[in-house]
Amino acid sequence: MSAWFPNSFAEEIWRIKYAGEFEDVEKYYQSLASLIASTPEQQKTFFNLMWEKKFSPGGRILAFGGRPTAMMSLMNCTTHAIEGDSLEDIANASYKIMRASSRGQGIGIDLSKLRPRGSPVNNAARTSTGAVSFMKMLNAIGETIGQEGRRAALLFSLSVNHPDMWNEEGYDFLNIKKKAGNIENANISVGITDTYMNSVGNGVAWQPVYAGKTGEQQFQMGATISARQLFHKIAESAWESAEPGLLMWDTSRRFSNSDLFGYPIVGVNACTEQVLDQEGVCNLGSMNLMAYVTDPFTVQAKFDFKQFAIGVQQAIEFLDTVLDVELTAEVSISDQQQKSVINLRRVGLGVMGLADAMAALDITYGWNAKAILFLEDVFISLRNNAYLISSKLAKRKGAAPVWDNVDFDQILEQGFYATLPTELKRQIKQVGGTRNVTLLSIAPTGSISNLLGVSSGIEPLFAHEYTRRTRINGHDKLIQYIHPGVIFSRKLGLSDTLWPTAYEIPPLDHIKIQAVIQRLIDQSISKTVNLPASATVEDVKEVYMEAWRQGLKGVTVYRDGSRQQQVLYKKKDICPLCGNGIIYRDGCRECSSCSWSICET
Repeated sequence: MSAWFPNSFAEEIWRIKYAGEFEDVEKYYQSLASLIASTPEQQKTFFNLMWEKKFSPGGRILAFGGRPTAMMSLMNCTTHAIEGDSLEDIANASYKIMRASSRGQGIGIDLSKLRPRGSPVNNAARTSTGAVSFMKMLNAIGETIGQEGRRAALLFSLSVNHPDMWNEEGYDFLNIKKKAGNIENANISVGITDTYMNSVGNGVAWQPVYAGKTGEQQFQMGATISARQLFHKIAESAWESAEPGLLMWDTSRRFSNSDLFGYPIVGVNACTEQVLDQEGVCNLGSMNLMAYVTDPFTVQAKFDFKQFAIGVQQAIEFLDTVLDVELTAEVSISDQQQKSVINLRRVGLGVMGLADAMAALDITYGWNAKAILFLEDVFISLRNNAYLISSKLAKRKGAAPVWDNVDFDQILEQGFYATLPTELKRQIKQVGGTRNVTLLSIAPTGSISNLLGVSSGIEPLFAHEYTRRTRINGHDKLIQYIHPGVIFSRKLGLSDTLWPTAYEIPPLDHIKIQAVIQRLIDQSISKTVNLPASATVEDVKEVYMEAWRQGLKGVTVYRDGSRQQQVLYKKKDICPLCGNGIIYRDGCRECSSCSWSICET
């Protein structure tokens, strides 16, 4: 094993997912840097940034590094809102799933413009089978056009205003995944509005309504229900199966930069860390916060903000240059996507290794004064340096084309731009805009955080040691795993209490931590609020309501044991007979695969 890898699992990830034609990891990163860079100096900078583990590009960029001649996109993901209620619109969405999957992009599909079940149609069928029925077809396409070694990544979203959200018959968005075998290839999310959440809070009636046209006849579908009853059903579904997540749509619109330029957001990507215009893209990369801690796990430990600022600026320039490589390769899934890339030049720089950095600095991950101060310092630095370098790149290379002929004073006092420091806004106006309309996004960083041996995204550790279910060459594999940082701190004789785990942190603390960070991120955040197996539906509702109040753009909950197959299992959650996952039911622990079980007395 190369000394560069933190463990054999990291090397296995690289060889299977990213290495391609390369045997030597250093030569691979040298080659990737040369493929992205436009000058020898830039190549050296990009290589050092990646080789020193200060930054990692997203998975699609890393895959491109190993197979630069393949017809694959360097963009992780996209989104597509079905634009109308016709077979042609549905067929177009089907094609976009096929094209995105073949290029390596995950895709979010919004179904909200499809007519609900039972509504009239002007063909032989007489009535529509509904928006939910088309999920099955679109999901099957994703399964068919899956990529070797990885699942096609899909997410379906539906507005809370849609009549197919929930009904007494059970044939609805919230119930569709309860039947085994249904929509296994995709996640689902509900688009929530402020009006709806206020209705929940006030306990008033709610009427999901769809108005459409069949032939020359207008029609309207929908029945009045209790807003709180629907909210309970949404929370109950998440309690049972960790889905749906909530998308706070009005909050997202209020802080959308692209909306200001005529590119309205229409949906999210498959992991929900990006709220995108139609067929907009996620160009992702993440700073490794642990790499900027000097003298870790000692009383002299410090976070090097000076080097972090330099690294952020280098990483933004890397991602911006990736866009030029993408456009040169002509691998966009549509003219619309290419137009978005050209005119908006979105990038999404995030972080990983937050839990490691906090442990190394002796800062307890949780809602406490020391943690809040650290989070604010890090993410203010991330935001300010990202926007600073984007303005410098605009001066050097030209601003994103949408900045042409706009009223700068008006634009800079709206969306996320309004939250920027006055001096930054002044500089943006002076140079004629930013190189990139959006710059920041917190992705889950599953594979790349394991590649570098640090915690994922802004999550705390799931557990100090656990069993991980991972997909290798299309097959699930269970891996016994101890977090590399925990191994290191144990060797120093330090207590595991340095590393609070996901279930030890109160659920509302998860929300408040995410809220502090969200205020400094122009896109969204992929994060999970972990709940113990004993959590109730009321607990889920409280988390959802607080997430909306705190201004999150999205929220996902996971109640321990609520799925038969998890990605991560604590040691006690593994069957002693077959090694598969344990589920909890009626006071018993049961294996999800064999007959083993044990019940509390």
